[in-house]
Amino acid sequence: MRRPASLLLAAGVFLLAGGPGSRGMGESVYTEGNGRLRGIGYDGEEMAIGSDIVVAIAGWSSVGSLSTWDVSAARYAETNGARQWSGLIRLDGDRACRYAQAIEESDGQANIRLSVTAEADLEDLDGVYVFLRFPVEVFAGGTCEVRGANDRPLRAVAPRDMPETPHFLSSTTDKVTIADRAGEKRVEFIFDSPRAVTLQDERAWNLPRYAAIAKFSTNSFLRKGDTVAIGFSVRVTGRADHAPVRLAMDANRALYVLDGFGGSFVYGVRSPVTRFNLDTLRIAWARTQMSLADWEPENDDASPTNTNWRVLEGRDVPGSTLRQEFVMAQELQKKGIPYVISIWDLPEWMYVDPGRGREAFGRRIARGLWNEVLESIGSYLLYAKQRYGVEPDLLSFNECQQGVRVLLSAEEHRDTIKRLGVHMEGRGLKTAMLLADSASPRGTLTYTIPAMEDPEAMRYVGALAVHSWGGATPEEYAAWSDLARRIGKPLLISEVGVDADAWHTPWCLRTFDYALRELGMYQELLLHARPRGAMEWEFTSDYAIAEAVTGANGEISVVPGWRYSFIKHFSNLTPAKAKALATRSSHPRVLFTAFAGSTTNGWVHTLHVANLGAARPVALSGIPREIRSLRALLTSQDEMFKELDPVPVRRGSLRMNLPARSLLTLTTGM
Repeated sequence: MRRPASLLLAAGVFLLAGGPGSRGMGESVYTEGNGRLRGIGYDGEEMAIGSDIVVAIAGWSSVGSLSTWDVSAARYAETNGARQWSGLIRLDGDRACRYAQAIEESDGQANIRLSVTAEADLEDLDGVYVFLRFPVEVFAGGTCEVRGANDRPLRAVAPRDMPETPHFLSSTTDKVTIADRAGEKRVEFIFDSPRAVTLQDERAWNLPRYAAIAKFSTNSFLRKGDTVAIGFSVRVTGRADHAPVRLAMDANRALYVLDGFGGSFVYGVRSPVTRFNLDTLRIAWARTQMSLADWEPENDDASPTNTNWRVLEGRDVPGSTLRQEFVMAQELQKKGIPYVISIWDLPEWMYVDPGRGREAFGRRIARGLWNEVLESIGSYLLYAKQRYGVEPDLLSFNECQQGVRVLLSAEEHRDTIKRLGVHMEGRGLKTAMLLADSASPRGTLTYTIPAMEDPEAMRYVGALAVHSWGGATPEEYAAWSDLARRIGKPLLISEVGVDADAWHTPWCLRTFDYALRELGMYQELLLHARPRGAMEWEFTSDYAIAEAVTGANGEISVVPGWRYSFIKHFSNLTPAKAKALATRSSHPRVLFTAFAGSTTNGWVHTLHVANLGAARPVALSGIPREIRSLRALLTSQDEMFKELDPVPVRRGSLRMNLPARSLLTLTTGM
């Protein structure tokens, strides 16, 4: 997991509509953490409608926007029913603009107001634009219409194939309407006054969308403090896809074994949220941190072969980070939970560039200090074993392929596995090494090759690991499953999460939309990556799946969120060490997984049906014939972990209706 010290704002998600039962714009309006529109709900479905502010300099030689890493110091507030965002858009050099955005809903549409204020003189301004985007997959071949002079409409067909030139319609207008080919779905952008608008096909830049681009600054010069603004509304109408879905499972075909689910206990461990999750979720895997910068902030002595135990042990004091780590590991081990321990950062004196601070990225280990690194890691693990009776199952440097925060090349990663493997084995430690522990499943598989091709390194590898940040295609997930099978090691998703930088905008993590995206990711991982275990980032107050709330009487209570509820479906209802069964779904928005496991009460079958779209009927077949009914639990935007009436099963099949944007779990377990 990345914890950058900079103020880069990443794509979190904010649900405009509020909490359970809220409605508006058909259902809801979704934005990223900086306020950029990401989607609009209608008829139980979400349309990928996007927005962006773009400040272009000198013929687009320099561009700042919300859709890049040009945003910092973002803020969010709610005032009189309007949601408001502000922040800085960085341009070239030290120049920047301050943006502000407000969104409110009325009469079934989203009303948006944007302003941009120059923080420095911009004498070479090309323009300030708003980009309003709509998806090719929905509107290809449809009709685009703008209202021209004297209300005379101008029309064009949204190109089905990428045109020679990306621009296909331009006019000065206050209204743009886009309809799909069947005329069933429609988007309207209505501006506060006539604006110069151009429609373009963004497949020219390998983006599967169209854009309506409205210029809201006609000046080529803005002085420091000058402000330009635009107002517009967005309305989506139409009927969503409610097509029936056919699901099937093969109870006789097991694909892999799933130990179960778990989470990380790294930042915010002292929070009441941590205790709540430990007490209410069934945890099959866990991950903790090895804080070597607290264990050995200065070299214990001049010799890596001699350990000054008195100095090191003296740092394990009540209330310290070290004590917290050791006690957490002890509780996990007493519960019989296997766990990974990961190293984020090292003491400054071990780096080639000491003094940059613990949050700095891309740190290199000083070549002549590797024996000191081994001594520090080995002494930490020996002390944990002797004083607390704990030994982690697996060890890694966190996301070292991209330097979060220690950077190791693929060859250095291989050599680190061998060095640590030999060192731990020589000190009588059972801890094995994780291969990879990469930040993302996309484009990082080759990082494993040098270690994978070295038999000595592989002797110390206990598992393959990857993080799910940013997601991946089914093929990319499956490549990790294939690699695990090829090397004969289990695959762990050692961090599950959608957006690695959403901690900048923590309100995003409490929204239903973010939870639904994470739900889809869990199902995709189970279907394609086929892991032995999956660990949520995190089970603490950091990236919290539940929230600690202080009442008027000063008492603290923990309130579970949608993400907690979805995770509870998986962790508490899926049998431990279950066989993952083969499944099929006829609809891409309905993801179906099924598991069977032996318990003290006999075999338990659990089926998870994630409907990421509109409500629809479902027919499910392949259920073992001896099952006559299934317990049903549902989480949607309106309810969390709600027990429904049992669902009857007739001759291995059932029929029912799936609520929109929900997780339905059917199980024979209690």
